[in-house]
Amino acid sequence: MDFVVEPLTLSVVIGAIGTFLTAVLTKASWSSNTKRWVAIVTVAVLTIIALLVYQFPEHWQTVAGLLAIAVGASQFVYTLLKPT
Repeated sequence: MDFVVEPLTLSVVIGAIGTFLTAVLTKASWSSNTKRWVAIVTVAVLTIIALLVYQFPEHWQTVAGLLAIAVGASQFVYTLLKPT
């Protein structure tokens, strides 16, 4: 039985997981720009891993689209969870 996840669903899950993983990796003393780049790289790595594991599309447009959605979802979840 194959486990198939829709690309959009996978991107949102990666974005949410990436946010929590970024929170574990970053330090409070780091600048917001450094934290932002850590978040983007974390989500990019998670997306690449997911694409390799699930053998999703081989076209670069789809990979770029998934990455953009995952980064957007990560930033959205971060904004929701960010203390005000």
